[in-house]
Amino acid sequence: MFRLVLMGMVFAAAAFGQFEVAAVKPSEPARVCSMERLPGGRFRATHCTVMNLLNYAFEIPEQQVTDAPPWITSERFDIAALPVAGAGTDGHDNAVRVQALLRERFGLKVHREQVERPVFALTVAKDGPKMTPNAGAEYKIVRQGRKQIVFQKVTMAKVAWALSGPYHSAEMSRPVVDRTGLEGEFDFTLNWAPGVDRTGQAMSVFTAIQEAGLRLAADKGPVDTLVIDAVAQPSEN
Repeated sequence: MFRLVLMGMVFAAAAFGQFEVAAVKPSEPARVCSMERLPGGRFRATHCTVMNLLNYAFEIPEQQVTDAPPWITSERFDIAALPVAGAGTDGHDNAVRVQALLRERFGLKVHREQVERPVFALTVAKDGPKMTPNAGAEYKIVRQGRKQIVFQKVTMAKVAWALSGPYHSAEMSRPVVDRTGLEGEFDFTLNWAPGVDRTGQAMSVFTAIQEAGLRLAADKGPVDTLVIDAVAQPSEN
């Protein structure tokens, strides 16, 4: 294993990377997490675990987080936060602020490691990509019912992240790594959701991804892993 970056370096951000006010309260168990980035850089999380917050703040799926105590996937919290005046308002700015919140209120200390493990390599199919270069539409990844996943203004690294985490299925038992070599941002629709194709019949994600001119192949390789060094129940408001 090779330790890449001490995340304390990330946490040593200037004021723009922090929330001015953040209320953290215990929430009801067994509820679905909801996170919203509101106008003005405000952030609201409802019924969310620390693992949910880690997945959002570091853009890394749960299966790539190690040394996590059991409570961070079971205890849920409600969070309402306001950024400092003049703070950035895009998704990256908000993710950095949530990183700082986790450090300040949950005592989080983490580092990243590259670990060799089985993966699915995302590559370009023989006939080439069948995606549209983004022409200005805003970023989103949205599941439409159980038949489609819409990718908009996404890099291939973001597609690999989505297939590894929020939209993985039993078939996707390994992390997905981007080996397409494609640069830029793309728009396309994946006519698949776990176990169902657009006609309602059983379908493999490996077949569905080919519609975008991509391919998934079993392989081995280095995987970015987030290692938890310390985390604690949140401090009082």
